[in-house]
Amino acid sequence: MMKLLVLSDIHGHGRAMMRAVDDHPDAAAVFFLGDGIRDAEDLQLMRPALPVYLVRGNCDLGSYAPAEGVVPMEGQLIFYTHGHLYGVKTGLDALARRARSSGASIALFGHTHRPCHEVEDGVHLFNPGAIGGASPVYGIITLESGRQPAFHWEYL
Repeated sequence: MMKLLVLSDIHGHGRAMMRAVDDHPDAAAVFFLGDGIRDAEDLQLMRPALPVYLVRGNCDLGSYAPAEGVVPMEGQLIFYTHGHLYGVKTGLDALARRARSSGASIALFGHTHRPCHEVEDGVHLFNPGAIGGASPVYGIITLESGRQPAFHWEYL
């Protein structure tokens, strides 16, 4: 079994990010979905043994981080992006198509600051919400080979 932390939209609230990470020492990896990439890069330096998969968001000006990525984990292929390039504030169809075209069964995205989990044509579309802000929230995914992934949110 593998636990993944999914964080997005830090917007300068690095302490909230670190609290979420500290609350889950058993996490196998962290996905950071943009908007506050410098804090996510600091996490990589502070926890070099913890894999951190990160992408830049629309507020990460000057970052050379990729806009999207794909990684296999525990029998699942995970597509991850910030979401602004796929118009996620107006719908998830473009994101679902992109994830499907990459062969992914899970698509992670941020940008809207709202937690969301929908399944479209067999692709789980998961937004952890915003870790930075008045009601900090982040996502947790539990993967186990041969089983459906489990998705939930935790509030700080």
